Amino acid sequence: MFLKFLHSQRRYIQTRRELIFPEASFGRRIWVMARSLCLYKLFSLEGIPAQERRNALNIQIRRWSPYTDFGSYIIWRRDRACVWIWNESERLAAAASNGIKPGPALPETVLQPQAEDGIRIVACVDGYDMQLWDKEGDLLGSYWRSETPDRAAIERFLTIHDIDPSADTPGPEFIPFSTRPWGKSANGSGAQGERRERFWIRTAAAVFIFLLIWKGAGVWRYFDAIRTLNQRITASSETAEQIIAARESAMVSRERAESIYAIDDRKTQCEIMAAAASKLPEDARLIEWHYTRGKLWFIIDSEYNDLRYIITQYENEPYFQDVSVRRGTARSRIIAEMKVE
Repeated sequence: MFLKFLHSQRRYIQTRRELIFPEASFGRRIWVMARSLCLYKLFSLEGIPAQERRNALNIQIRRWSPYTDFGSYIIWRRDRACVWIWNESERLAAAASNGIKPGPALPETVLQPQAEDGIRIVACVDGYDMQLWDKEGDLLGSYWRSETPDRAAIERFLTIHDIDPSADTPGPEFIPFSTRPWGKSANGSGAQGERRERFWIRTAAAVFIFLLIWKGAGVWRYFDAIRTLNQRITASSETAEQIIAARESAMVSRERAESIYAIDDRKTQCEIMAAAASKLPEDARLIEWHYTRGKLWFIIDSEYNDLRYIITQYENEPYFQDVSVRRGTARSRIIAEMKVE
């Protein structure tokens, strides 16, 4: 009975429409974010020194996230990171409205056992998730739909990941949750990770002060050590920024060189504008439009609130990649950035 109590869990599952309460009346509190509430991306940190990868990943996640306050779950896979993010303000509001103290959060995908190499369609607690896995158990891609994916949606998903769209795919399957996630999260991304990082820095500083006093060291040594620590943190962040900037500059230079010797088969501005406009909310009004070298950036005026839905609409098109949507300084302004393949 005692061991059962230690391993028992109370799972609160948050979906788009409701909060599902646990059947168990005791055990460790776990907050599961439905796949419909999460955005997923696999980040590659290849070429970045191991000691700089955490800072580099945090910078890239902040650029990608459409949320100001977001929670995250990160699983490191060698030089790659599986990252799920969600709107942390919505999660805390759901807990407060139900009078619940929110526990640690994780996406439902990590409670579904890893798949073997290939495509898997999972029936989630809310909607369906098309997943692509490799032989090493890395989740290469994940695309959520509210309804059962039809053949056209499956073919778009396969095309985005450079797979023959005529390839056979299995039907949807329901996968019971495991008792433990298949990967542990590494603290260190988004607003939640930054709060934890500040907590540990303050704790380490307190221990450091105690040791200095215990050894009878002078106060000036404490301030000197803290200043050195801050300088190292600043230098580490700047190094990560420089590596990312250099990498992005190299990629731009390569694209420019290739364009000199290759025929530009990109779509015309008119085709891109027509495709982009078809995915906008009905009340949207175009404010600004910029397109150059395969990168699209525009601003619209709209009262539409579901930024996640707008991202999903553009990712549904095979030639829109790395879609990022965020609010502007004005509440009704929406800024969208993406690559056009």
